Amino acid sequence: MTVFTSPMSAPTYARGRLTVGITGVGTIVVLSIFALVIGVPARLFEGQGGTFLKDVPLFALWLGGISLVTLPFEWLGGLAVPAAHRRAHPNAAQWVSSWVRGTLLLLSIGSLCGAAIALGGRSEGVAGAIGVAGLTALGLLAIQGPLALLIGGLQTVRPAQNALTDALCLLGLQRLPLQFVDAKDEGFTGSIVGLPTAETHVLPASWLSDLTPQALASIIARRVATVDFGLRARGMTLSLGWFTATFALASQMPG
Repeated sequence: MTVFTSPMSAPTYARGRLTVGITGVGTIVVLSIFALVIGVPARLFEGQGGTFLKDVPLFALWLGGISLVTLPFEWLGGLAVPAAHRRAHPNAAQWVSSWVRGTLLLLSIGSLCGAAIALGGRSEGVAGAIGVAGLTALGLLAIQGPLALLIGGLQTVRPAQNALTDALCLLGLQRLPLQFVDAKDEGFTGSIVGLPTAETHVLPASWLSDLTPQALASIIARRVATVDFGLRARGMTLSLGWFTATFALASQMPG
């Protein structure tokens, strides 16, 4: 029995992407545990930082190292595997440009957020760090849509939606906050973004041509039901609670 199959020689595109995801997550988990056991953070940053401006470059250095570790998996999932399975994909120059842009933006955001959380911890202890982390999570959720467009380099599309509007009206849906984006990745299926009660439904622009108006309206209706029945709000609440609890536990581990 085959234990491991190269993602580029996997029998299907989906299996190849799954292999990349599993090995990527597994690698990060193992390396994180190893770094914690041998005290890598303390060895690198002990005695460093101490102020917001000093912490920002330290967090950028740490996140930059993580970006280099994940680079092979991002290359596999974003370029090599789609090319091997003859799926739509950017050329090498486009992929590198996209990766650099996304990485720099994530480094900037992550460094500022990390330094702010550290500042809260120095000022008010664990409670201060948890409070700032929670506010940071809510702030990022509020700008989730525009931030994703910026990091992913996605362009919004304003198509003629007469047929789709009619199909939505037949389902009793009107004036929905819909946003269609031109995504090159075939695996992109959109999302529901924004704070509860202020959600926007993001959808691939390709679905406007790939699906009938009735089929697309049915997909949108299911997503609207997720919001209307409070399922997304409950999911966001659970996620925020889980994040807060695990952050509180992790903050007790150093030293």
